[in-house]
Amino acid sequence: MKNLLFTALILLSSCQLTQVATTGDRDPASTKLGDKFGKKAVRDYFKSVTAEERNDALARSLVFTTEYDPEKVASVDVIAATTEACGPAYQYQKGIVEVEKNDPFGHSFPSSTRYASTKWPKIECQYHADTEKSMSGGSTKFLCDFADERVKGGVQTRKVRYPSDSDDPLDSEVVETTLAFNLAKLVGLPTKSFCPAVVSCKNCPSANPWRDDRGSKGPGKKTYEFPWALIETDLPSYIISTPTTGNAPNGVEYEEVKVVKADTEEARKKMLIEREALMLWINFIQNTDAGGFNHRVGCLAYEKTPEEKYYCTKPVFLLHDHGHSFHRHFNYSAWAKIPVFQRSEKNSGCRFGLDKDSAPKRGALKGIILGAEVSAEARDFLYERLSRVTEQQWKDMYHLARAEEATKVRTEQFLKDIRKKLNEMKAANCLPFDMGKSVLFK
Repeated sequence: MKNLLFTALILLSSCQLTQVATTGDRDPASTKLGDKFGKKAVRDYFKSVTAEERNDALARSLVFTTEYDPEKVASVDVIAATTEACGPAYQYQKGIVEVEKNDPFGHSFPSSTRYASTKWPKIECQYHADTEKSMSGGSTKFLCDFADERVKGGVQTRKVRYPSDSDDPLDSEVVETTLAFNLAKLVGLPTKSFCPAVVSCKNCPSANPWRDDRGSKGPGKKTYEFPWALIETDLPSYIISTPTTGNAPNGVEYEEVKVVKADTEEARKKMLIEREALMLWINFIQNTDAGGFNHRVGCLAYEKTPEEKYYCTKPVFLLHDHGHSFHRHFNYSAWAKIPVFQRSEKNSGCRFGLDKDSAPKRGALKGIILGAEVSAEARDFLYERLSRVTEQQWKDMYHLARAEEATKVRTEQFLKDIRKKLNEMKAANCLPFDMGKSVLFK
């Protein structure tokens, strides 16, 4: 009963609404009118709105969920919440992992080395050929059909992320994504869920299907096991987008978030401050792949207009992808070394720690996300939420990601560096928000 209560709290705090099944019939949008209109019609409408409708929704979008309750954050059980979001088959076990002297990562350790970690469940699936070539990007992944009694038909097609080198978990987005998305939920950022697991893929074409197949050749005849895998769910909303050519993502550039619509000047100021806090969040976790292509405009609630159109009453800014967080693939030493804010002799103002020199040369991060100044109000907003995350929750997230096992960086060191970054945020002499000087001023 206690775990159920904790799980309910995390769902409320992150606005983690029921996921849409790829082959199921679950409706992500919270509306009393959904059953009348038909889910497919609503989904298809928001997928191809006009540029004007899409821009209007973006200007009204919230960044942090209104359901966030600061008094309940400390009560969230991270492991129980992940199990609830992923399903009853995902039972995670806390424990200690023994690492042999000649481990597969090429490191040399004493034979008795022990690391705190969480044992992931072993989940079976049937390889699903991506004949439409719907998957884009550069990260290694494949589609697979999973049994799921919660959806119509009992089968759900999901994307599986994995390391291109099966023996090296840091050659993938698995570790950093598991940690980052759980932290995003705790601070009230709407995001999809990810289910870490040992995946047994039946009829997989190879042990590296992204490299060898990318879904075009169809299934193979063997079963391959992926010891470090991440099963991805859908975003918790309808996606609002305009038609695009090919399979290019319809994202949101940072320059676009400058435009906000609100009933009052005070409400407009609040929206801008929260959008500044979003960019500070990206700098805090150093998500070096957080370009516009990895952002989305979503709709959590809607209504039908007299003109037979759908109007989004609760648009939200969504972080589509947390891969490459903590300075690319959990490059711990780089993440720990780069300060939250750039150091200055004047010791005034809070300029983002990530800049053109410290960010990896990927081209994803550009524009106002690099080296811009954030207001004291935005700093306070994010700091207050991060400071409510308990030490036990930080530990659980680190262990659920199997980060200590993958990086050999002890949990105690991780906690020490987290405290250091939070203390830096708190002590920084940030300047008050000024509408005319905000990085988001238009």
